[in-house]
Amino acid sequence: MKVATQTEQPPIKHRGKPQLSIQRIPVQEVSGTLLDKMWQLYQKNYDGVKKEKFISDLAEKDYVFCGFDRVNPSKLGGFTTSKIYSIRVDGKRNWVYFSGDTMFRKAYWGQKALHRSVGNYLLEHKLKYPKEPFYWFLVVMGYRTYLTMARNTPNYWPRHDSSTPPEIQRIIDVLAKDRFGLNFQPGQGLIKPHPGSGSLGRHVTPITRELVDQVPEIAFFVRNNPNYQYGFEMACLGKLDFSFFMNVWSKYLRKKAKSFIREFNLP
Repeated sequence: MKVATQTEQPPIKHRGKPQLSIQRIPVQEVSGTLLDKMWQLYQKNYDGVKKEKFISDLAEKDYVFCGFDRVNPSKLGGFTTSKIYSIRVDGKRNWVYFSGDTMFRKAYWGQKALHRSVGNYLLEHKLKYPKEPFYWFLVVMGYRTYLTMARNTPNYWPRHDSSTPPEIQRIIDVLAKDRFGLNFQPGQGLIKPHPGSGSLGRHVTPITRELVDQVPEIAFFVRNNPNYQYGFEMACLGKLDFSFFMNVWSKYLRKKAKSFIREFNLP
């Protein structure tokens, strides 16, 4: 594998929870060894998936964001695939970030290194085309994926606290139909299972009654995608405007400030 285009930090010793170093790797530079590690992690957590479908989906992406353990760099902690492309909707060009196959080991859940790395990648594109609309197109099979959008994107749809504007729904429908064809159900906003797509393993982030009662976003997800356990995916759209980037970086800076205060015992 060639040298990756981006690395977060050099390896260090763990202090508590294991940490990730994120590398952004062009798809054409993914080695056979890395591909095998990605597939092994993916197929352990999804039921009914096919390696041929996994490889073909990967081939049409631009980059893979891989998270490697910072103490043991040969250990793959997780990955997500990505593609940026443009599409015209009613004559207007829209830029789209599509995040594809994604899986991270539970030990690394909750870390923000991936968010920062992807955020930098998206900001690079936004600065090239600051006046053109830029969206995050995400298809959601599990509630944690939905929460990733809900908790990090100020303007996203569908959502529990407001209806989807007609112009946004139009973009969702065009994007989903373009990518998934007849497997997209526009009235419901869902993508039905198709050969090789599989379903999330029952052991991965099961949804409890307590979660549904306590988290409105999860209740909304279950209500709108009741067959998620069988591989149905909900089509979602987030606006990648400057409020999104401000939100990502303000969270990072707040976290750093809290860490600094704790480290130096400041009041």
